[in-house]
Amino acid sequence: MPVPMVGREVERKEIARAWSELDGSGPRTVVVTGDAGIGKSRLVSAVLADLAPEAATVLSGAARLHSPAPYD
Repeated sequence: MPVPMVGREVERKEIARAWSELDGSGPRTVVVTGDAGIGKSRLVSAVLADLAPEAATVLSGAARLHSPAPYD
């Protein structure tokens, strides 16, 4: 049984707001950052499960820990 997301309402609403503002003029980018283990992946999974209409395509990535610059 899936565990419900507790907390993070502000962050969830912000991502959901960006989704609701899509008007067909182009893609929307949301960047979720933070220290390892704070629940970034869980937050995104919870928001994606609640989107209406459902997202057709979701791209995700990760920065390398020991690269010259994040998101290079």
